[in-house]
Amino acid sequence: MVMSFRVAGPQNPIYGIDHENITEHLNRLNWQTKAVVRCDGRDWLYLWIERGRYQDESGRKQHAYYISFKSSGPRHRTSHFEANFRYLKDALRYINGEDDGLLAKGTWLEQKSLMWPPEHHAPIYINYIHRPTPASSK
Repeated sequence: MVMSFRVAGPQNPIYGIDHENITEHLNRLNWQTKAVVRCDGRDWLYLWIERGRYQDESGRKQHAYYISFKSSGPRHRTSHFEANFRYLKDALRYINGEDDGLLAKGTWLEQKSLMWPPEHHAPIYINYIHRPTPASSK
C-alpha cells in the first residue's frame, strides 16, 4: 500500500525534538501536535500519529493512521511496533497502550523526562535573498 502524508506536525522529529511536544496521553484533540514516549526496558520510543491517504482496491481514496516512531535503539529491535489503522480511535488506543497490542504488552508509558529523548533542533537553515524590483518607468 502506498500512502501519501500531509505536512508533518510540530511533534515530528524532522523539526527536532522538543519536550513541550510530549504528552502523557494522546487524544483526538492533541494527536496532530503531540507525541508520547514509551520504554521497552532498553530503549525509549518517541511515538506520534500521522494521517495518510491511500487508494483501496476499488480505487476509492481512504484515510489511514500510521504510528511513526524514533527510537534510541537499533531499528531492527523496535520496527515491530509500527502499525497502520483505518480509524483514529484504534490508533489512539494502540499508541496509548489501551489495547492488547504490542505496545501495551511490551512497553510502558514513560512520564519522567529522564528517559525521554534529548531535545535537539533540526538542522534547517532558511536563507532569504532580497532582490529589488526594477523601478517602474513612467
